[in-house]
Amino acid sequence: MLAAMDETTPAIQDYLAAIYDLAGTDKPVIGARLARHMHVSAPSITEAIRRMQKDGYIRVGGRKQIRLTTKGLGIAETMARRHRLIERWLTDVLGLDWSRAHDEAHRLEHSLSPVVEERLAETLGMPSTCPHGNPIPGMPAPEAHRPIPLNQAPAGHPFVVERIT
Repeated sequence: MLAAMDETTPAIQDYLAAIYDLAGTDKPVIGARLARHMHVSAPSITEAIRRMQKDGYIRVGGRKQIRLTTKGLGIAETMARRHRLIERWLTDVLGLDWSRAHDEAHRLEHSLSPVVEERLAETLGMPSTCPHGNPIPGMPAPEAHRPIPLNQAPAGHPFVVERIT
C-alpha cells in the first residue's frame, strides 16, 4: 500500500477521502454531490473522476455512481485514519476546537509518515473515533449503539449526541 500512496498526489488523496466520507452516508456518491462536498466545479470533478478511473482508484457504475476500488479504498482509509487521528491529537492534547482541528488536520494529513501515524495512534490510546464521533479506520470499532437522527429523538427525553457528520 505504501507504493500506492507514494504515487498519488495530495489532490487525488483528497478526492478519494471525500468519496470515502460520502460513501458512509445513505445517499449514492455521484459527481455533483462530490463537487458540492469539495467546493469545486463540475468540470474539475469530471476530470478528476476520469483520472481516478484510468488509474484504477474508482469505478463509475450505473446512474454514474462512484465506488472505490480496493486500491482506492486503501488510500482513502489511510487518509481518513490520518486525518481523524490528527484531529483527536489536536483537540485532546493541544486543546484546539473542532473546526480548527479539522482544518489543521487537513494540512497535516498528507505529510504524516506511517511510522508517525502508528506512534500517534499508540500515544492516543488507539482511539476508536475522531472528535466528531466518526470511526477511525484500522482502530478498534466503537461501542455499538442504536443511533437515530436528531430529528427523530423524542421530545423531552435526554439523549447523547454521538456523531456529527
